[in-house]
Amino acid sequence: MEFIYNNLFGTTTILGILFLLAITLKKRIFSIFISLIVILLGISFFLYGLNIVKGFGGMGASLVGLIFTGIGLILFLASILVIFFEERRKESS
Repeated sequence: MEFIYNNLFGTTTILGILFLLAITLKKRIFSIFISLIVILLGISFFLYGLNIVKGFGGMGASLVGLIFTGIGLILFLASILVIFFEERRKESS
């Protein structure tokens, strides 16, 4: 867990690029899967931060977990909206 926490910027960048590729290539299930991975990563960071109750280190990990969970929920909403509007456009054609 500490490896991911120390390499947070790279992990976020890779997951973001994979999400954008999944949206542009119209891989619906994969985009939802990526957003769920981000949500689970955020929850695990939050619990990791609660496990480290050593002042600012634990608080920082908990905040990162909450931020990741929020980002995952936003990505999940975005992928569902993209799927909804694609299906709506197909039905109207």
